[in-house]
Amino acid sequence: MTLHLYDSATRSVREFTPLVAGRVGMYVCGATVQGEPHVGHLRSAVAFDVLVRWLRRSDYAVTLVRNVTDIDDKILDKAAQAGADWWAWAFQHERLFSAAYEAIGIDAPTYEPRATGHVPDMVALLTRLVERGHAYVGHEGNVWFDVRSLPSYGSLTRQLLENLSVGGGDDAAETASDKRNPHDFALWKAPRENESATASWDTPFGRGRPGWHLECSAMAQRYLGESFDIHGGGIDLRFPHHENEQAQSHAAGYGFAQYWLHNAWVTSGGEKM
Repeated sequence: MTLHLYDSATRSVREFTPLVAGRVGMYVCGATVQGEPHVGHLRSAVAFDVLVRWLRRSDYAVTLVRNVTDIDDKILDKAAQAGADWWAWAFQHERLFSAAYEAIGIDAPTYEPRATGHVPDMVALLTRLVERGHAYVGHEGNVWFDVRSLPSYGSLTRQLLENLSVGGGDDAAETASDKRNPHDFALWKAPRENESATASWDTPFGRGRPGWHLECSAMAQRYLGESFDIHGGGIDLRFPHHENEQAQSHAAGYGFAQYWLHNAWVTSGGEKM
């Protein structure tokens, strides 16, 4: 039986043809372990578990990577509010996610890398982007992706740069003063005032920590190579997360994902969970 998938990038149903016959490389955005899992998180896990099971039942050898984001602003903020170490807070909630996956019968991924375990891979990608003219250093510790350096920026979600709004999010990076363009996004972020010294790493560009988008591109390349078959995640991740992942990976010279799959979210009382 031939598999057809709805590809979010082309907005069309495409026949699935893997890069290597009989093998599938698949990256699915996992949890940001800032709090306990809810049914919305599990909705995504179930959707891609079904696909992986179908592929394996169809005799494909599947390599599934599902990341864990264990360092970001929300984790640091919530841990501080609770009076906990950020890394302990992240690990506590990572274990809750693992228990939830197991409770509903989700198969374990082939690899489940943590962002904090792949800082060297991220620094290597940072350096490559700066050298290729797609990223620049702002204030010490800040490295920004130059969206105007990539003509195809916005192609995943079919948006024109001049039509994109600025602001409305909760990330201070959106309005940082050292950006060349308001739409440029953070690859690497300098520590905030009163932040734990353990939440940042030394790099050639200053001490800081990874931006959300950078980690996924670096880990996908580490475990699946420069090009792979399927990238999945919730539909709410299409912009800006997946758009920015694709942009930085293409700017680095990688083919990245050949198919983009997005599951719908769970709504309760008319609101997204």
